[in-house]
Amino acid sequence: MSNEVAEKWNEIIDAAEAEYDADIYFYSAPIDDEGFGAITQHVTENKRRDRALLILVTNGGLANSAYQIARLFQTQYKHFAVFTPSRCKSAGTLIVLGASMIFMDPFSELGPLDVQLFKQNEIASRKSGLLSRSAFDAMADASFELYERLMMSITLRSGGNASFKLASELAASMASTMMAPVYAQINPEVVGSENRDLNVAFEYGVRLVQTSGNASGQSVFKLVYGYPSHDFIIDVEEASNLFDAVRFPSEALYQITGLLGDPAYEEGTPGVVIALTRINQTGVAANDQGTEGESSEQDGSGTSVDGGGEEDRRVDQEPAEGGFGSETRQSPGARKSKAGDTAA
Repeated sequence: MSNEVAEKWNEIIDAAEAEYDADIYFYSAPIDDEGFGAITQHVTENKRRDRALLILVTNGGLANSAYQIARLFQTQYKHFAVFTPSRCKSAGTLIVLGASMIFMDPFSELGPLDVQLFKQNEIASRKSGLLSRSAFDAMADASFELYERLMMSITLRSGGNASFKLASELAASMASTMMAPVYAQINPEVVGSENRDLNVAFEYGVRLVQTSGNASGQSVFKLVYGYPSHDFIIDVEEASNLFDAVRFPSEALYQITGLLGDPAYEEGTPGVVIALTRINQTGVAANDQGTEGESSEQDGSGTSVDGGGEEDRRVDQEPAEGGFGSETRQSPGARKSKAGDTAA
């Protein structure tokens, strides 16, 4: 690595650390036990301040690991913030619930806390944990509509000779007979398992916001049960209705993501989990920790500090001053009231 590149990197890291008075970490990978282990190692070896800022890019992963990562930052730091430059889905949103502040812009995406379950007898294929709930809702609506239509038809065609009670009983019997084969296809054990996993995500979220203070239990409930699909986009405006503190990122954060390149905008393949620290001209972390992944060129992750990512993906907004622990300016459309106020 050239001296010029190292100097540029160090200048940007110094500026971001000074602006936010925080240790900065980068996580672009699935949320799993391996990622939790890697970020734990980096936090242990690089903690120098009372504040942490996590740049998080993920398509989701394990709810247990997400909870552990969020708890790690909550217990090791007095203040914990997350910047989502692009996608931060499902289990990633669970981590965000543990942060006292979120940095988002029009390119940022959160997602519902919808657990993803493996489909039976299918390899590498998943289904939403809300699928059975949605199926029940749809069948309940269909059953009532069928009952109502049969009852009205019996009443009208009898010319008034059939009483309401008789028509209702006949319609109920016919509707249940026709819908029984459909309901018989639902496995109660599977439904119970899916409901349990959704409850796990909800309970994790409630515990995290009790510490972060950045959302209510009702917001957690909406994130688990209130969206129609796993890939529903929760943009900065929607997030401002769910979380108390949603801010636009500063120029320093845009410069960091620009230098990190593709993993700052798409989940890393392979994953990239590093502490963003100063480096010397040899590409080794300036604190000489020797931790794998300290230098993006070192670990072969495909992240290059001179990779020239999408530096111009910023919005015309002034970042708030004073770091993320002080009073700062809310983003447009900022929260007026709180919303409604496994693998994930």
